[in-house]
Amino acid sequence: MIMKEKQISEHIWKLEFNFYFLIISIWLVKNNNNVFLIDTGISKIWEIACNSASEKGNIRGVILTHGHSDHAGGVNQINAHNPELPIFMDGRDYEYSSGENPFPGRKKVEKIISAEVPIIDLRKINKNDFFELTGLKIMYTPGHSPGHTVFYHDNDKVLIAGDLYTEKNGLLRPPMKQFTSDMPQALLSGRQLFEKIDPKIISVCHGKDVNVPFDFSKVV
Repeated sequence: MIMKEKQISEHIWKLEFNFYFLIISIWLVKNNNNVFLIDTGISKIWEIACNSASEKGNIRGVILTHGHSDHAGGVNQINAHNPELPIFMDGRDYEYSSGENPFPGRKKVEKIISAEVPIIDLRKINKNDFFELTGLKIMYTPGHSPGHTVFYHDNDKVLIAGDLYTEKNGLLRPPMKQFTSDMPQALLSGRQLFEKIDPKIISVCHGKDVNVPFDFSKVV
């Protein structure tokens, strides 16, 4: 495992963990002296991410793009280490990440988030309060998973895209087919998103960041 940390804008850092042929990323977003983790990666890397975050300010929360194990795999450990830390996720992923049912398109049940971990449903919070707290806009982008959500830093013009896209050779690509619940919906979410925002950087979990302008017709 190789970890590379890079600052991609004034308020955002990206931690890239290289697992052979796959990059798994975690983002750190700073707002005043508060730092928020966007995703936790798999269980073995949560502590590295928290240590990096604590060097930049006070860790005030964990925000999940969705409930897959490579994005929420460290939730149980973080909660055990700091039970008071709020953890946010769109509730439409909870029945799958908690092990009640397999994610759509999969046969195997995965118990990723323990029932003892309190999850704050992004659908039920005040989005203006969330923006004031984090500096991030919540943007619901279903398809890769039922509750997949991306976060837009309006000040830095950075889209934290989770698995909305992957990247190859500097170009955006669709999310991984074998792990995507509904590919047509995922691609539609991506197209519709850019009718609402105008990012300069699109930061994906599995791959390098892509600068805009970009021809989204190439994402097929």
